[in-house]
Amino acid sequence: MISQQSLFMGQVPRHRTRGGLLIPQNVSWGNWNSSHVPVDVFNSSTVYCGKTEEMQDVVTPNFDELSQNGLIINNPMFYRSTEVGGTTVGPEFTTVSGGKTYHLDYNLNWMQAMGLGFPSTIQLSLGGAEDLLIEVETAARANIIKPDFQGLVSLGELGESLRYLANPLKGAMRLASNFQKKKRVYEKVLNKHLKSQGIAARAWTEEFTFDFRKNGSYSAALSRTLGDLESLYLEIRLGFAPMVYDISKIADSLLQGVRNKRQTARAKGKRSETQTFSSTFMANSITYNYTDKTDRDLIIRSMFLYEMVLEMNGLTRSGVSWSEVPSAAWELIPLSFLVDRFINVGSFISALTPKSGVDILASCTTIEQVQRITRTYGSASFSTWSQARAPSGSTFSECRTKYRRPYVDPPAVTWRTDNVRAMGHNVMQLLDIFALVSQRLR
Repeated sequence: MISQQSLFMGQVPRHRTRGGLLIPQNVSWGNWNSSHVPVDVFNSSTVYCGKTEEMQDVVTPNFDELSQNGLIINNPMFYRSTEVGGTTVGPEFTTVSGGKTYHLDYNLNWMQAMGLGFPSTIQLSLGGAEDLLIEVETAARANIIKPDFQGLVSLGELGESLRYLANPLKGAMRLASNFQKKKRVYEKVLNKHLKSQGIAARAWTEEFTFDFRKNGSYSAALSRTLGDLESLYLEIRLGFAPMVYDISKIADSLLQGVRNKRQTARAKGKRSETQTFSSTFMANSITYNYTDKTDRDLIIRSMFLYEMVLEMNGLTRSGVSWSEVPSAAWELIPLSFLVDRFINVGSFISALTPKSGVDILASCTTIEQVQRITRTYGSASFSTWSQARAPSGSTFSECRTKYRRPYVDPPAVTWRTDNVRAMGHNVMQLLDIFALVSQRLR
């Protein structure tokens, strides 16, 4: 995504390192029999774990003095850390020969000696990161002097909210009424079925029944029932709940004091994945079973430091200003929320809207990537010997890189692929989308 050469283009970076494989761990193993005859062999060695770090940045002479005088210093930076560690116990094997029991014991931290080694690079298979980078940088720019409350949007949606709240019990009463109508239709159908089976009995329905034969149409009755359920659901989710939220945000806005002139606008995005792989390897004629779990994280943060030349008044803080008109117009388009779940149109419009009375002082984007591999061990086998103790414990290797570039790219439109992936796991969002789209299409 970013190369170190392009990061420090035109500048001479300072390079620093520290740490390394500095933590000693003893490794021991032995071979003996129950009579302790001269076959006894005990060995020990040392393996090392630890962490190494390197950083490249730009030196600014008289940094403290310049900062105290109000100068904003915003330089690029590159950081990498690599680490290996863990605590393990190796396997033990036994066999009987000539009436004697022989032991082969790979004890303390033996599996660490068979460990993962020092990682060097991060192999991300997260489907690329350009879309997440665009989404985060565009969102950060959209958050510049973002109002405490979207007043224009709430005013525009007030009529629809009141429509949902006009009679909160109406949908439930209508639904209950539909369940009780023409219950004898079911009695007749059920009694006819019982008679055809030779059963001398008479069935009757309870008070609550579904009527799927009103006006002679099963589909029409089912459609009405689903419509009543959708209306009741939307009255709660999109009528009462948003209005309570709006009132709460208005109260918060009124209670807040005057904003400081210097503000920051931030946005963050994270993409993660986990992969598991099981296999075997052989060392010293011993076959080991192991499982590697790989966790990868991509974290992107963008930030704007800006100064407000003009103090925000009450209307501006409540989202009632000319600068909020384009965003409010988009929000009030039917089903625009559905588009925003998959494409960052709303953030893009807000980011493009000119922000009057704002002086951008600095901006930066930080991209952090982490890969951690954790290896756990299962059983082990050695020739015809029996396993008396299975390997245990785990080892890990981790590589972490972090770039900071002193700028933010212009806003752009991109697919929000993470939302698309997560949509199938969010039941409430699926219910909202289904109910609203269904209501709009009626």
